[in-house]
Amino acid sequence: MSGSARRFDGSLNWVSRRLALVELLPEAIQQHVREGKIAAQRAMMAAAFVQYHCDTRPAGQLYAAWRDGWRVVRERILAEPELVLKTQRQPPSARPAVAGLERELEMAVAIPHRAGRRLAAARPEMDGPRQEHAQRQIESAPGTGPDGGAHRKGTGSPTC
Repeated sequence: MSGSARRFDGSLNWVSRRLALVELLPEAIQQHVREGKIAAQRAMMAAAFVQYHCDTRPAGQLYAAWRDGWRVVRERILAEPELVLKTQRQPPSARPAVAGLERELEMAVAIPHRAGRRLAAARPEMDGPRQEHAQRQIESAPGTGPDGGAHRKGTGSPTC
């Protein structure tokens, strides 16, 4: 295989991926590649689907990662698709930073909603200015204002 790599001015990995096309893809698909109707990279993606027995979800995840990646990332995905698939299979608890962030964001959104419910119950006991002040505070919380929190107060710029 190293002789083929030198002959075609490619790496061993490049040659092995091209050989995988011959081993994994049906002749009709190979013919489309030879005729230029299907790009070799897309055919290699199809070969990865076949090799790793991808059903719809993993195939979609693999393709989305490839489509959204830079050239170097695409090459790595084609060379080692099992890395992407392994990452996608990790349960959320295996990613503690993400889980912690998601929990914090849930709490940040829940507090103003809870305050809004409590304000509704407390209105009969509050005078007008206190009601208005409480309402303004609740509305100034991100995600709870009249525009759904789409802009930061006073900046006019979208929140992230």
